[in-house]
Amino acid sequence: MGRLLSFILIGIGGFYLFQNRFRVVNIVFGNPMIRRVFVTSIMSIPAVRNRMMKTVFPQPNNW
Repeated sequence: MGRLLSFILIGIGGFYLFQNRFRVVNIVFGNPMIRRVFVTSIMSIPAVRNRMMKTVFPQPNNW
């Protein structure tokens, strides 16, 4: 019985978070420390960092 109640509560919580996902993201990333940790961890992935650098600083075309 307790396990069923846990599944129901997790389902309701997940539904609530999904309905308010943009509000939750704004609250989480509004915290400078969490935002810094997130950006640092994403930029430590080489593929993401390389793609971001190519987008921000494109190579000049030498015609």
